[in-house]
Amino acid sequence: MQITRGSDYAILGLLRLAQAGNRPIVMLSEIAEQEDLPESYLAKVFQALTHAGLVRSRRGVRGGFALARAPESITLKQIIEAVEGPIALSPCLHLDQYCRRQASCVVRSVLADAEAVIAETFARTTLADMLAKQAQAAAPVLAMPKMPVRTVSAIAAGD
Repeated sequence: MQITRGSDYAILGLLRLAQAGNRPIVMLSEIAEQEDLPESYLAKVFQALTHAGLVRSRRGVRGGFALARAPESITLKQIIEAVEGPIALSPCLHLDQYCRRQASCVVRSVLADAEAVIAETFARTTLADMLAKQAQAAAPVLAMPKMPVRTVSAIAAGD
């Protein structure tokens, strides 16, 4: 499984909407410019997000998008599945009769375990969680206190 550009853009776009705070509507062109994304492709991604009920759209001169729910209730899994469809590591996990070895395949069980862990991680990670990580990453780093510098000769002399 690989997260596509569409899912990446969806996550970036929804993070922008979540950052908008009390602004009721954000124009798609503004999101595209701020994130340096192609607006035409972002529009297609936002159609899928609207269809999934993750964003609300408003048409017209003052049109744009807003989150349909609070950032705490929108998960990474919901975002990815709105754009990609169900999370799947291998077709053999979801399609009956995909392979003649399906019933006895040890690889299939490992893939099923891995898929479950990935899906659970995405399901428990919310937009609010990602906003908090983003804020933490952008926080200024506190300067370390300066330590006295000791030269090699001072160390050898026992100072």
